Amino acid sequence: MNYAKKIEEASMLYSCCSGYNFYFSANRRSYEVFGKSKNIIQHVKTEALFYVTEFPDDLNNDIELSYWVELIRKPVDLKHYIWPVDVIILDEQPEKTQYALVFPIRALPIFETIATLLSNDMQAGWNMPWVKKFVPNLLDAWCRFDDSKYAYHEFSGLNMFYQKENYNVMFDFSFSTQRVVGLFSTRHVNKKRVNPDYADSYYYMDGRKSLMDLASDYYSIAVILFKLLVGRLPYQGKVMEHEPNANELEHNSWVRVYHKNAYFIFDERDDTNHIGGETGFAKDELFVDRWNELPQHIRNMFHNVFQTANVMRSTDELIFYSPREWKEALLGDEHEVQLVYR
Repeated sequence: MNYAKKIEEASMLYSCCSGYNFYFSANRRSYEVFGKSKNIIQHVKTEALFYVTEFPDDLNNDIELSYWVELIRKPVDLKHYIWPVDVIILDEQPEKTQYALVFPIRALPIFETIATLLSNDMQAGWNMPWVKKFVPNLLDAWCRFDDSKYAYHEFSGLNMFYQKENYNVMFDFSFSTQRVVGLFSTRHVNKKRVNPDYADSYYYMDGRKSLMDLASDYYSIAVILFKLLVGRLPYQGKVMEHEPNANELEHNSWVRVYHKNAYFIFDERDDTNHIGGETGFAKDELFVDRWNELPQHIRNMFHNVFQTANVMRSTDELIFYSPREWKEALLGDEHEVQLVYR
């Protein structure tokens, strides 16, 4: 193999992890991953093809470089996740060095975003056949990620995917991913990469400085499950104006108010934000019926997570459930879960 000729034809891209790995990008080809076009590079020695994702501007620094050099050595389960295998210097200029992550090209089946599933309020509920197929696969993917000692931090309907024919789940790569050393070890997560519908209200508190932890992920899991089983967000009650079906800016403005009114819509001791009744919105009774159809131990789990003192971290005894605990509660033998008031 004539390495010298390849070097003449293309600029070399050097690995930050290994002196063995260096690449070139002479052919300018691209590869589509979940609808996003990615530039292809080729390993000089093995000729294997990979694609690259540039570090975003706010993370393109030596600290993040060291962070990802360490993390890629501890991969997650690749059945459900897109995971990098190398870090390279994509471009080096006097004023800026651009880093990028390297991903193997994989033959993936056709996936669709779960945004359509989460937005279909009328088709939610544990008794719906698609929910019974989708939720076990979703929880299995979460369990594998959690078992790998990682927090994802970018749960949304646009970076989580499923296959229509079997509801298998795959998560896109997240630059916000955190190696977990404890429930409350933190990582700064840019608000631009966060879906406010599923982020915890504590994240948005003044002085929080956009920090997330594993408890933030466990809260997001509870919200997404609640949305799938009930069809509503947990604080989307009567103290809120009706959610606008308008542009993203208006929706995000609505969500900021939503997080400041973190009163659970089914709180048994406080009806401040209850739904239903004469003053409720249209379709409220449907959500109430779905809630009442859930087993008591599942309702207790939602109660414990969504109580204001818990989500705002203003109590000494916080309760958040791991994906494995949700999986056992929803799919395993029914067990008693105590309702803990804050």
